[in-house]
Amino acid sequence: MLREIEAMLRKCGPTAVADIAIHFDSTPEAIQGMLETLAAKGRVEKTDLACDKGCPGCASDSATEIWKIAE
Repeated sequence: MLREIEAMLRKCGPTAVADIAIHFDSTPEAIQGMLETLAAKGRVEKTDLACDKGCPGCASDSATEIWKIAE
């Protein structure tokens, strides 16, 4: 699934953890772990942006983090 997440970020650009979780029918916590694995490999990075939609489904701050392909 790591490659699929990376492909999604390449296609869609910077994306919130919650949106990635919805796309892959997963939890934000599981996606967060995968993003951190990709970040450790230098493939993706967290942005300084944050989702401000205020959706009730985002129970944690990490779900609103925005990630992108590493530059």
